[in-house]
Amino acid sequence: SYLNWQSTSGAIRTIAHFVKVSRQALDDLPWLRGTIDGEMIYGLKVKEEAEILSGDGTGVNLNGIITQATAFSTGYLVAAAGWTRIDVLRYAKLQARLAGLATYPPSAFILHPTDLAQIELTKSAEGLYIIGDPRTGAAIRYIWDLPVVESDSISAGTFLVGAFNTAADLIDRMATTVEISFEDDVNFQQNLATIRCEERIGLAVKKSSAFVTGSFSTSP
Repeated sequence: SYLNWQSTSGAIRTIAHFVKVSRQALDDLPWLRGTIDGEMIYGLKVKEEAEILSGDGTGVNLNGIITQATAFSTGYLVAAAGWTRIDVLRYAKLQARLAGLATYPPSAFILHPTDLAQIELTKSAEGLYIIGDPRTGAAIRYIWDLPVVESDSISAGTFLVGAFNTAADLIDRMATTVEISFEDDVNFQQNLATIRCEERIGLAVKKSSAFVTGSFSTSP
């Protein structure tokens, strides 16, 4: 076997946010600390998702997958008269599959809720829903044999497909932690507490061509 590795460098980034709360509230409401911790961890994971997908690689931002992904080749649509979003996704999967060979096959689509709704509402010439089923309300789980992830961290009108399980690695240098300080800033004087939630992560995209991103409005 021959492995083609190249030297490169990346950065581990800290994602964090904090909130202030009165000591009296923490003392009087036993459930408040757990609620704050849960909401802060959720907010941190929302930011993490946005960084992994769309980070621009500048400053303290991660170099996200979309930023590094290969642009969708609209040449695939030349012979596809009357193409739809569903056609675009199939050709994008093909492009990613050819680029990744068998080593990095596509494993998922990521779509904005707006585009997922448009795909669910696609109808045949007879007016029948092709994918969505309004009678059961069942959510889409697969398109073209790939799972679909609905995310607000991708822009409406765009898509991403690729080998998320093999062509990119999430480097977790510090797990999510929640800490509290009563001495931060003027906390001691004003009976406040600062609760901080943070983690340290990195992202290594091993084969950027195995990820394809594009716009549904792009014409060949």
